[in-house]
Amino acid sequence: MDKIFCTVDSQLHKLKSRGMIISDSRRAKRIIEKSFRYNLKPNSIPTMPLHKMMNIPINAGNNPVCGKNDLFAIVIIFRIILSKSSFNKFFPALQEQIQILSHNLSTISVDMVLSQMGFPLNWQEIQSL
Repeated sequence: MDKIFCTVDSQLHKLKSRGMIISDSRRAKRIIEKSFRYNLKPNSIPTMPLHKMMNIPINAGNNPVCGKNDLFAIVIIFRIILSKSSFNKFFPALQEQIQILSHNLSTISVDMVLSQMGFPLNWQEIQSL
């Protein structure tokens, strides 16, 4: 099945209709426009203050080594565009899924999987920032 094109406005509408409380719609729209382009280029997700606040190391190209073009980048974007209450609903659900994954792994550690998805070791600190 082909994916149907969805404008940024309709993406925001879908998020809101599914219960996400977005505190600043204009800012959320800008972040979605920059972050979720169809043709992402390396490091096209902007470096956010959260990268620095989490002490994520910087590579030779002056970009954070994680949280740019990986799953953790989505967590960062959610932390920025969602209201605190919506993020506080999302975060435990994410932790629960990671816990379920951890219990089902036998040949590789959950930390290795999280690392491949761009999660730094201190990823859970994002909830308190």
